[in-house]
Amino acid sequence: MAAKKLNYRLPELTEDKLDDAQRALLESMRAGPRGARVRLGGPFGVYMHAPQYGELTQQLGAFVRFKTSLPPRLSEFAILCTARLWRAQYEWHAHALIAEKAGVRREAIADLKAGRTPKKAAKAHK
Repeated sequence: MAAKKLNYRLPELTEDKLDDAQRALLESMRAGPRGARVRLGGPFGVYMHAPQYGELTQQLGAFVRFKTSLPPRLSEFAILCTARLWRAQYEWHAHALIAEKAGVRREAIADLKAGRTPKKAAKAHK
């Protein structure tokens, strides 16, 4: 007897199929610091399946990313370290370019991606 393959993936949503609570969440995310670039892929699409939880989660994420006292270079470096540690591929790919634009050196990003401690880091600005 063949084993039945289980599918644990959430169904993908499209904007035209969102209910009122989901649409309100999408509008809330787009009205925040992430702006109009928010799409229904990655974690944001997951939030749509539980809009009340999604609203709390996206607010927390926006707070720790955009309201931190760390300069963007250090914040993005920390995000990449965390993404690498937890093997969070979406987070890595979403933030590697942002980190580089924020001043994290390409070599440091490559080292992190390979699981190495970066050899050099830019001096902190005071």
